Amino acid sequence: MELLESVKRDGLKLKNQITQTSKEGAAMIKELTQEIKTSISEWKDSVEPHQEKIQEYLEQIETSLKELEEKVKKD
Repeated sequence: MELLESVKRDGLKLKNQITQTSKEGAAMIKELTQEIKTSISEWKDSVEPHQEKIQEYLEQIETSLKELEEKVKKD
């Protein structure tokens, strides 16, 4: 009978530990998710003003690559 009570107590402790760990894990995930959202928002804010310039650079690179390709074909 004592063994059964001991197993029961240990099972209850384990259940409580799992419940607590789950709650802590959920809170950590929620916090991490919020931090990621904040980081993405800050990144967008820092990149957005430069998007047009980045697009121009990409177009210039593409044009240069096409010109180089054509030059290689001619040679």
